Amino acid sequence: MRLQRTIMHSFTNTLAIALKTDSVDKITSAKTDNVPTKIKLSFQAIVDPSIILGLKEEIDDFVNKWSKNPFLLSGFIIQSMKSNRVKGWTPIVLIIKTDGKIVGMAPLIMKKRLGIRFANFLLLDSWSPDLVFDNRYQEACMGAILEYLFKNLNCRFVSFNLPFESSNLKTIEQQCKPRGIGFSTETYDAQSIIPVESSWDEFLKKKSRRRIIRQIERKMDEIGSWRIECIEKVSNRPDVLKKLLDVESMSWKAGEPWVFNLTKEELLMTWEGLQIMTGSKTDLKGSVWFLEINCETVAYTYAIKYKGTAFILKISYDERYKKSYVGKYINNIAIRDMFNEGQIKTINFMSEFPFMTFWTSSSLKHAGVSMWNFGKLVKSLQSNTAMLRILRTVVVNLPSEQKRLLDTLYPTQK
Repeated sequence: MRLQRTIMHSFTNTLAIALKTDSVDKITSAKTDNVPTKIKLSFQAIVDPSIILGLKEEIDDFVNKWSKNPFLLSGFIIQSMKSNRVKGWTPIVLIIKTDGKIVGMAPLIMKKRLGIRFANFLLLDSWSPDLVFDNRYQEACMGAILEYLFKNLNCRFVSFNLPFESSNLKTIEQQCKPRGIGFSTETYDAQSIIPVESSWDEFLKKKSRRRIIRQIERKMDEIGSWRIECIEKVSNRPDVLKKLLDVESMSWKAGEPWVFNLTKEELLMTWEGLQIMTGSKTDLKGSVWFLEINCETVAYTYAIKYKGTAFILKISYDERYKKSYVGKYINNIAIRDMFNEGQIKTINFMSEFPFMTFWTSSSLKHAGVSMWNFGKLVKSLQSNTAMLRILRTVVVNLPSEQKRLLDTLYPTQK
């Protein structure tokens, strides 16, 4: 199927929406909260980022109401669609409406390989991608998306990596069964988090954290003068972006060009995304902490704050100062400020590595969801062991492969 810049697909049949009650889900002819039990959904499948920009306010109002994930806001969707990371894939953002209002959104990418079409989430796994729905239309939208992917677009495999606590996980499984779509999940620890439940002084007393931080300070004193610079709002500050990239150019990644390029692109994606979101009605904010030694920037922590959560996007340091633990120190300062800010309830590291246990042992789980509909391919696949091996790697083991990639991209610092 050839994708146009904008594809409008209106369902000719009327889809039934199951109204949720505290006990069971059922289809009824009654109305709840002025929502009809039968609705007509329209799809807008967008492959051009400029169209997302034109819908910016409408999309951001919808996401801001129904999601706590800042990376689903228009600025980050646009930058993800433009990214070289999706080279070879076709970005496709599904906007679902009823009565002219957005009730669902699915940012996806598609690719055809060996004659088989795959679909996956558009966003980086570390960004906790998910589908966004008006809760009243969740089941109807999910069913419509599955039919659109597997019937209209003829996808054979769809892989979603989403937060384990997402309400969409159960709904996906429920909507797969009646459509004959295969479904499996793989659950794994994905992101270390710090629940902000005490004062900073109480937090620092545990696990000898205060003593270790003082030891790092003494090491830095021996090197020379040092200071911390915190920039609370990084929008429209190109000098800050340059300093981030300068630190990366002195990090271990500089010796691994492909890793450095990936890191640079992710920094640019989030930076440009924040610029697009400047002046929006959300409480989105980007903040950076720099550590300077002898007037030279040697480490940083870069975070995005949204709806009471601080998402730590990047922690990096000059490799020459590795034994001085400058990365650990600047991150500790950033976490201190997040505790003391009074508005942050959770700090999300957006990954999980051993060095993070200095601050926390808590983590969020992700679920790698694989869906498939072989159809007429069943017999040919059963006799094609090479094909099955490829599909098993691409779909079933995808989360494990992604974790190994993250281990390469973000080595631990003690």
